[in-house]
Amino acid sequence: MGDSFSWTAGGSGSWDIAGNWLDLTTLATAEAAPGATDTATIDGPDTGAAITVGGPASVAGLTVNFAVDLAGDLAVDELTMAQPPSSFTPGTTTSDVTLSGSLVASSVSIGSLYLVPGFSSQIVNDGTVAVPSGAALTAGTVAVSAGALQEAGGALDIDGILTLGSLLISIRAPVVRLTSGVLDVLNHAHARLDGLNIMDGSVSLDATSTLEIGNAGNAAAGTITIDQGAALFTISPLRSIGTVSIAGPVLNNGTMSVLTASDLSDVMNNGSIEFDGTTFSDSVNDGSITADGGTLSTINGTGRIGVAGSVTIGQGVGNTVDLQAAGAELTVALGAGTPIDTSHTPPVSGFVSGNSIILQGVTADSVHYTPTTTGIGTLTLDSAGSPVASLALLGTYAGDQFALSTDSRGSTVTLPCFAAGTRILTRRGEVKVEHLDVGDEVATLMGRDFRPVRWVGHRTVQIAGHPRAHEVLPVQIAANAFGAGRPRRPLLLSPDHAVFADGVLIPIKYLVNHSTIAQVKVRSISYWHVELDAHDVMLAEGLPAESYLDTGDRACFANGGVVAALHPSFASLAWEAGGCAPLVVTGCVVARVRRQLQRRASILRRQPVARDSSPGKSAVAPSR
Repeated sequence: MGDSFSWTAGGSGSWDIAGNWLDLTTLATAEAAPGATDTATIDGPDTGAAITVGGPASVAGLTVNFAVDLAGDLAVDELTMAQPPSSFTPGTTTSDVTLSGSLVASSVSIGSLYLVPGFSSQIVNDGTVAVPSGAALTAGTVAVSAGALQEAGGALDIDGILTLGSLLISIRAPVVRLTSGVLDVLNHAHARLDGLNIMDGSVSLDATSTLEIGNAGNAAAGTITIDQGAALFTISPLRSIGTVSIAGPVLNNGTMSVLTASDLSDVMNNGSIEFDGTTFSDSVNDGSITADGGTLSTINGTGRIGVAGSVTIGQGVGNTVDLQAAGAELTVALGAGTPIDTSHTPPVSGFVSGNSIILQGVTADSVHYTPTTTGIGTLTLDSAGSPVASLALLGTYAGDQFALSTDSRGSTVTLPCFAAGTRILTRRGEVKVEHLDVGDEVATLMGRDFRPVRWVGHRTVQIAGHPRAHEVLPVQIAANAFGAGRPRRPLLLSPDHAVFADGVLIPIKYLVNHSTIAQVKVRSISYWHVELDAHDVMLAEGLPAESYLDTGDRACFANGGVVAALHPSFASLAWEAGGCAPLVVTGCVVARVRRQLQRRASILRRQPVARDSSPGKSAVAPSR
């Protein structure tokens, strides 16, 4: 390890003159200038005027806390700019480095952010590295924590990742601080990076310059180009903070991940984009976009848009929209004056139970599906018998399989089972669910002591041919899992069947603990639904579980009165006024019940429930 030196020339000077340096080991004027194994610090004179340090030079580490023109060629392992001063006095310092020759560095760190101990105030030390025409910066990695990397006509080549912005979290304060980094590529400049990660900041490129992420070497001037196999990420360690601005056309042949507040536009996508920003518009998508949030509009091309969270589709989207997650929520918002119909909206695929489609500004009182050709049809919303909105829906559905609700947002469309052998308590004792008849009186907990059976639905699901098997595989509840005799023997329910616990109804899939409650594998399963004269809580094998609430999903059952759905899912998060108790899927109540179940499982000292692959299993299905 070499020695440490500090610049003491009081102004400009040459690097290789020993008299310009203080040896920090001897605290005397250096006998030789810093060399390849040494570290050096450049602080400016008290006058505040910029200085020039002439090279060439080679040094292990260089810290710059002032405005410096590094003239000549410089090789450095670590270039660090605008670091915290030795005394923590609140204030702001700036260091600027302008390159006149070439700088080769293993790593470059520009700017810093820290908190004054004992205070919530922050100190931001900005830094700027300018690479003008004729200069070059070659580095392994570059971090612009606070400040800018300005390439104005020069050349930038980074073999690693360029990171813009930084985050500081103080537990003692406690505070969170975020700083912004800037990358400007201007005036016939050429920039090549292995990767770009933006926590907070901006990227700009003018029409005369190139910015390429990757190594293909075919970037066009004026377009931010992401090569196949390369990636641009915009994500903060704290996802909810940070803003990103990317100015200039983007050609993506690789991967983009935009997960901070940002407005993305003018993108030609041939690769893949993960988006959870603010808006994404005016682009061509011939690849794939997976959106977890934000608003997408005016996006065309041959690709597809996947919806994994809560996403809004505006005007001008021509890509097919795929609902890719069980809880995906798609809002169609075209604005005043534009009808929501098949000519103005993209086709939607992957609509399953647990998803919802919200048609903003639409007031409807009924919904139905009409197949047009194999695997595609039209979902139509009516008001007083007249159509008010329509969507093209890809898939196989029954005409009245859908449930509809209307609120201040507009109209929401959703898709809404016990297993044969499950014993239900009735006035004549416990009766297997498949032996219940219309008119039998079932013991209930929420209203009267007994309620008459109005309808019993059933359907056998072949798991092997089901496209979403995890949504229909039964959940097995061990005997006494909820308490003594609750249930009295192992009980199979469909994943979305709600049990009554702690005053609320909770779908059993949210209570799986892989011990006393676990999903089991079967080849086939027969689900049964029991509808009473009003929604209520029944006793299935002694466990309080809900009865059927009709939300328009009778098509899922073989005896529902219409052609049964090919792959029924028996799930719905629609909950209308007919529910006998609140339906809860998250929050403190669910957490409390899960803790109680876990303590109970410890008491029972049970192993994880065995997976049963035997055929012909039956179960009670969710009651909606």
